[in-house]
Amino acid sequence: MSKSKLAVQLLLTAVFTTLMVSLALAHEAGKEKGANLFAGVKTIIIPYVANPGIVIDGKIGTGEYREAGRFVDEDTGMEAYLLHDGKNLYVGLKNPEDGWVAIGFGNDNEDLDKGGNVVTGYLDKGVLMLREFYASKITGEMEVKPIEKVGGVGDISAAKGGDGKATTIEFTVPLNSTGKYGRHLEPGKIYPLIIAFNRSIEFPAALDRGEIHFDKAYIVRKSDNLKEIKDLFAKKRAPYAPYDTVIAMTIVGLFALVLLIVYSKKGKE
Repeated sequence: MSKSKLAVQLLLTAVFTTLMVSLALAHEAGKEKGANLFAGVKTIIIPYVANPGIVIDGKIGTGEYREAGRFVDEDTGMEAYLLHDGKNLYVGLKNPEDGWVAIGFGNDNEDLDKGGNVVTGYLDKGVLMLREFYASKITGEMEVKPIEKVGGVGDISAAKGGDGKATTIEFTVPLNSTGKYGRHLEPGKIYPLIIAFNRSIEFPAALDRGEIHFDKAYIVRKSDNLKEIKDLFAKKRAPYAPYDTVIAMTIVGLFALVLLIVYSKKGKE
């Protein structure tokens, strides 16, 4: 076999491999474009505290949430605190501006089509308006419906809001709700976590990607070593091939294919 023919075969193999990899990545990107929202995000650790001593009074006192999982939006200054006692989830939300805040969990870290539960609240002239919603899918344009309207039952067991220098909302809910439309959070597992904010003083019919922070949450087990868990997730990021990588590889493959065709034609002339 001549060197020119060998070069053509090697180039053809490279082109074919590049195109196949690009198609495979494009297929996965299309299949998991919802999961792409959570790729490489930070995992919020929700610690177990046997006797949390949280007072649901609409005020987040210094040290009240102690080692709670904490989220801070550096752009808006919004904060979220989360911890659990094995039975109930305690949530504190603090926002420097008026508007609704929302926090929710997807039901399945591997399948975002299984939906999730979202709690949304705001203060209307000092009066707390708090409600549970159900999302049939976790996406960048996420439609939410009041849980009662899909046949579910809200189970916010305690809630309080407070006005001050910041809008503060505290509430507690069971880790495991009654019925299929509530939360079903099991310690030792990772779940999609959604934290959102909007300046509107009314309940939303949908959560837009521009309003949502996509994170993940690990529910700490009683038997877990909290320091080891934090160290583990501090090093961990979920790899994912983004769309721009897929597009770039496809362009390179097609360009190489064109060169190959031109080269082959010139060789026959």
